[in-house]
Order: sequence, then C-alpha cells, then structure tokens
Amino acid sequence: LRIMPLGASITQGAASVPLNGYRKGLRDQLRFLGYEVNMVGSGSDGAFNDNQHEGHPGALIRELLDPRPEKYLDELQVGMKYKPNVVLILVGSNDCVQGHIANDKTFQNARILEMETLINWVYDNSAGVTVILATLPPTGPSSQFPDLNSYVFLLNNEYRKLVLRYKSNGKRIELADMNTGFFQQPADGTPGDVLHPNNQGYAKLAAVFAKAMQSVESSIQTPTNTGIPDKGTGVCPPNANSFSGPVQTQRGSGVEDGSYRHAETAMGTLVKNTLTLPTFGTHDKQFMFAQLVSNVNIGRGGEADDMILALDFEQQSYLRGLGFGILNYKLNGHWDEDWIALTTNAYCNPIWLRWGDFNNDGLDDWICLEDNGDMTVQINLGGSPPKFSGPNVVRNNKGTAQSAIRLGDIDGDGRLDYCYIAANQDIYCFRNGGQGNGVDYWQEMGGGGPTFNGKAWPETNGIRLVDINGDFRADVVYVFGDGATAIWINQRGTAADGPGLKPAWIAAASSHGPTGLGRDQVKFARIYASGRADYIKAVTKETEVRPLPSVSVYESTWSVVRNDGCCGKNLRGDGVHYCDMYGRGHDDYIWIWSDGKITVYENINNPPFWDPHEFVLDVATPRKHVHFADWNGDGKCDVLTVDQISGQVSVWLNTYNGVGNVPTFAGKAVAVAAPACSQRDGVGLFDQAARFADVDGDGRADFLCLELSGRTTGWLSKPTGAQSIGQVKLGVGLDRANLQYVDLNGDRRADLVWYHIQLTSSSVQIFNNQGMIPSSGSAFQWGPPTAGLWKKGMDRGANLYFAKMSNSGKVDYVQNLPKTNIAYVWYNQCPGGGSLDDGPIVDPHLPVVP
Repeated sequence: LRIMPLGASITQGAASVPLNGYRKGLRDQLRFLGYEVNMVGSGSDGAFNDNQHEGHPGALIRELLDPRPEKYLDELQVGMKYKPNVVLILVGSNDCVQGHIANDKTFQNARILEMETLINWVYDNSAGVTVILATLPPTGPSSQFPDLNSYVFLLNNEYRKLVLRYKSNGKRIELADMNTGFFQQPADGTPGDVLHPNNQGYAKLAAVFAKAMQSVESSIQTPTNTGIPDKGTGVCPPNANSFSGPVQTQRGSGVEDGSYRHAETAMGTLVKNTLTLPTFGTHDKQFMFAQLVSNVNIGRGGEADDMILALDFEQQSYLRGLGFGILNYKLNGHWDEDWIALTTNAYCNPIWLRWGDFNNDGLDDWICLEDNGDMTVQINLGGSPPKFSGPNVVRNNKGTAQSAIRLGDIDGDGRLDYCYIAANQDIYCFRNGGQGNGVDYWQEMGGGGPTFNGKAWPETNGIRLVDINGDFRADVVYVFGDGATAIWINQRGTAADGPGLKPAWIAAASSHGPTGLGRDQVKFARIYASGRADYIKAVTKETEVRPLPSVSVYESTWSVVRNDGCCGKNLRGDGVHYCDMYGRGHDDYIWIWSDGKITVYENINNPPFWDPHEFVLDVATPRKHVHFADWNGDGKCDVLTVDQISGQVSVWLNTYNGVGNVPTFAGKAVAVAAPACSQRDGVGLFDQAARFADVDGDGRADFLCLELSGRTTGWLSKPTGAQSIGQVKLGVGLDRANLQYVDLNGDRRADLVWYHIQLTSSSVQIFNNQGMIPSSGSAFQWGPPTAGLWKKGMDRGANLYFAKMSNSGKVDYVQNLPKTNIAYVWYNQCPGGGSLDDGPIVDPHLPVVP
C-alpha cells in the first residue's frame, strides 16, 4: 500500500501530541493486518519514520489544486511523483467554516464540484489509484460558530452521493464515513478547538480509514514502479548516532597557489611632508594608515589607505590656527593634498590609537587602547570627512598590558579580532562575533590554547598582524631591528591544526630584507589597491630647532616598497562543491578554478575514485559567486552566478541527456532579473549573501538572499519564472557564513542549519522547515533551533559539507581538508522513512468501528 494522506490540518495531525494524527495509528493497523505500507507526500510530521503526507493546514478544497506559489499544487505534484495506489482524502472543514461565516447554506454546491475536480486530478495523475473519501467528523462546541455542524452535514451528504456516482461509473473509490455517531463531540475533540480531534478521536479516524480500505482490498492495484524504493527511502529524521565512517572520498585533486613568496618593487619616495611641532613627541608613531573614506566604485580588496596624523593636545594647540585637528588625514594612497581635519567624539593618546574594520563595512573604525586597559571603539559612519558614533567600550581590561595587544582579522570574516601576546610570545586571539556595530560575543579562537605558537623572536614588540597576501586574513609579521621581516601566512585550518578556529600558520618562502630602519619606521598599508599590504619606510628628521617657542621643523619622508608577493591565498579545498550533475540521485564532486572554470568529477560509487571531466564550462566569474542547484526541476544541477553589483542571477541550464558522460549546458540566461538581492557577499570565502535551495519542496531550487543576521528573502523558481515571496526566514542573529539551507530530513524542503564552533569541533543546530505556512511575517514556518539531532562535527563548520554521496538518497556528512583537498564521508545510516517500521509489528488496539 503506497498511501498518500491528502487534506488540510487534520491530515497533518494538528492538535495531536505529537503530530501523528490518524496516520500512525492507521499505518500500525495496516501493518498488523499484514500489509506492506509506504506513506508518501511532500510533507512530513509526527514521531514515526513513515510520516509523509499531503496535509496542508488551513487549505480549502480548491486551494489544493491552486498553482499560485502560496497555495498547494506544487506540493501535490511533488507528492504525486511517488504514484500512490491509495489516496485518503479528508478535507472540507475549512470550507464549512467559510460557509458559516458567509451564512451560505448553498455553499456545498460549489464545494462538491471542487471535490470532484480534485478526485479527477488524483485519478489522472496516478494510474490505477483507489480513492478513499472521508466525510468530515462532527465539530466541537463553539460560540463563534454555533451552527457549524449543519454546514458539515450539508457537505457530507454531497460527499456520500459523490462516492456513489463514482462507483456507478466503475471508479475505484470507497467512503470512510467519519460522521455516523462513532466519533463523538466533545469527548473525541480537542478542548477549545472546534475542528481538530484529540488523540482518541484520531484513533477513531484511523479505525474508520482502515475498515474502508479493507472493504476495497480486492480493487487496490499494485503500485506503479517509479524507480523509488518503497523501503528505506523518504524522510530521514536526523539522528546523531546513525552515521558510519570515515570513508575516504577524495585523494587531493584541484590546485593551490603554493606558499607565499615575497617579491617587491622599490617605488621610491612617494611623498614628503613638513610640519612645525613642539619638540617633544614620538612622531613616527603618530603617522598611521587606514581606510577612512570609501571609494564606492572600488570593491572590497581594492582599497587604497588614507594617511592619518594623530596629534597630542600640545601639538594640536600649536597647529590649530593652521586648520589642524587632533586627527588629520590625506586621501587614497597618494597623500599629495593638504591635511584634512578629522573630528571624532573622544581623544586617544596617539601611541595607543589603532584603526581597523570592526563591523565589516569596509571602513576602518577608531579604536583606543585606554590607559585602564579597556578597548573602546568609535564606528566610522562614512562620509568625507567621515563621521563617527560612540565611543563604546567593547572589551574590558583582562589584565593585559596595552603593549601586548594586537588587532587583526584572524578568521577572515571582515571583523577585526582582539589578540594579546603572552610572555612566551604565544598569541591568544578572540573572535569578534556579531553582525552589527557591536560585539555579540568574544569567542576564544584557540579553544583554550594559543592561536599562534610563539617563535622565540628577539623581542615581543616586533610582532604585528598584517594581511600580507590579500586574503583578508591577518598574517603574523615579525619586524626585526634592521627592518627585515619573517612572515607566517594565516590559512584556513582543520582540527589537526588545533582546537577551535586555530588557523594553519604557514611560513613564507621569502620575506622583506633588511632596510637599516628601526621598527617604528616600518609601517604597512594598502597603497596600490592589490589587497596586499605594502611596506613603507617612514623617516622623520628634525631639520630646524626654534627656541622661542620651543618647536622644531620636522620633515617626514615616506618611501614605498610595493608588495608584488604571490600566493598562500588559494587552497585546494576552496573550489569544492557537491551536486547531482547527471540526475542519478547522488551528488557528483565539482571543482571550480578561482576564475570560474568548472571541472566535474563524476560519481562512480567507488570512493575515492571519480571519473573526471575537465573544463566542462567556463562562467568567467570568481568562484565565490558561482553556485550549483537544480533551477528547473529536471533532477540535474544547473550552474548559477550572482552579479555583485546588480544582484542579477544568471543560469546555465544543464542539458545532459544521458548520452556520454560529459555534462552539457545551454547558454547563459537570466534566472532572476536585477534588481534582485540587495545584499552582497562578504569578504570571507563562505560569507555568501546568495544561496540556492528548494525551500518549498517542489523539486526546484529557489533563490535566497541572506542579510548578515540571517534574515532571508526569496524568489521561488517556478515554470513561469522566479516569483518573489518576500521574507522567508526571520533573522536568527547568527553568523551568515555559518548558515546553510539544506534538506536534512529528506522531506524535500531545505532546513536552515547553523554550525556552532566549539572548543574542539562544531555542532549543528537545525531550524526545521515546516512548510509554506505564513508565520511571524515570513512566508514559511520554522521550528525552533534544535541541537543534538545531527552528528557532532569532526572539524570546523567551514570544512564540512552536506552531500548525497551514495545511492541511499540520504544526506551524508563530508569533511574536506582545505590544504590538501583530501575528503572523508560519514554515511548517514538513519532508518530513512520510506516504509520502515518503528519497531516490532504489534496490534495498535484501535477502537472497534460499529
């Protein structure tokens, strides 16, 4: 018996605890009677394995075949792919409520025509099917709908006559009469709920359905062979203990750019500056570099830093008449214009003033290491000259001396992190966790140990955090007393590198040579818009002393060594994707070059071996903006890109037709026209604003646009084109880069998954997609975040993938080691829904139908 329960909230099991409704009792009874049973549908609810159904809460009869995206035809078409040989129809209670509201005692005339249309659709879409049409059970007492049962009576009479008409025409149909006095109100109803049974009432519905099915047993046909097994497939409720592995699936394909190799070009003196200042001061430390003013025409990674002069009160007082402020700046890496006074809301001793992007908006913020050890921040609000908000204390002193504090973006998420250097030169870092201008939490990045292990360098004050290779991750640069450097490149690590988010630190193949300058005269800034920090030789000389008043003339010269270094930026694992390119029910392994060339490794079910097909497509787009998903619902993954300026989505449809083994693609086409998603990808590899996942369960991947908080808006992919549905999910206040939309339970609707990084591994929290039910301003309803349902991660979330690696139809867990692109799978061995039982076959002891 391949059974599709079809209807509204009673079919779903509303008000039953848990949402088993009549379906589990009916299934248990049929199994006890000796039938093999597989329940099918696009939805899944209830605490049992075989819990699929087509119950759509709130549905009217006509809405079940309504093609509009907010209605239910798409879901029914998904469920009907399983070609049930029995369809149980129980729907119409909501129509009775509407009839009561309209005071229309003729409403049943139109409703019975809609029911006839629905039944005919079932017959047309599943050959040989037997329909069991249920009358509606009596409704409970209600002051709001005091006469509701009279409307139920009218519609039920039409149902009974309709079944007789179909029988007279030779159709396979039977009546399951739920309104004969066997079901009693209020005893069998849910208190305070006019429509829904309680658990006892649902058991009675199950008994009536079972009896009706037995009465037409001889007419039920063998189900159509769809190629989908009736055992061991379907919904696979997540279970942390049902994984087996690891099994190696990849041996290290792909390419990387190797270790960082420093190269440089001496560009000579870029600019000279003369200032007359009081004779005291530490002038070399008062010149700084930061991105204060945004050039809107340049994307992230193409910035050229501004020069900043920070004065103390005495110096500023002397220069006030010349238009100087406490802070002053020159623009955009040229610094050949006049100083511009910069106004902030607080003063910081120039020695302890720092700049960095605290909130991932591309602008550097004012940061002060206060005398008491606190760290305060003024957020750069933009403009020219920029405005600032704050200051706000973002981290209280933890007993660390100001001279031991270093700031840099360690995890590459665009937000400046806090580090301190221990006496042994170990560096301990704390991740700046959050989405807005503040810090939601400081996350210890080394899992209790150091983030970087000290190297016994001569002096601690030579240690700096600088992005040398332009990958948005701060590298460790040690500046020796003669100006030479040692460089350790920060790369995405694995659990083998240490607990938490500890990076893999790779010694550079070469670094800066000696310049004969002291440490205070060596500075780093982005001058040539490569994303790489260039080396600045800052020399300030006292050229004249004037005794009255006590001032000196200082000439500052900045000579620049352009950073032409290469590599250490792209890892083999950066190009990894998994998607079904052939429509075979399992995922293939895809590797994208950094410039958008695509190689497909065909899954031949013999790990770690694959059948490679190189350069099947070149989309000429940075790989971060390339996605794989089944856009048109043909079972094969297409290639999609998202333009970072307009937000337009382009698609290359997969045209593979089973001939040969090399995927083929149609030409580039517009999938979602601009303007679409207003959000843009962040600087981190996985901080993508655009995602593609099937949230409505119709077999087509939908376009999802994520804000930094995780708030999601979307466009459903439909045969007629993309349809905007507004908000899909409220913001969850979690890091966007650690969020994924993936169907973990096999109900064909993508759930929202968040990786929570812990000391030694990551755990998974799941927001279950409960279907297209408007809730809290969203088009979909989502369950609360639930942990412990999925295998605890064996690595950081950035190294873990959800992919169907076997033919089981279940989502497996894949670990990819980013440096080598060696991968392992943990196979998902959950029972898998389908027709699997929940234990021994036993008598459910349903009530006896008179």
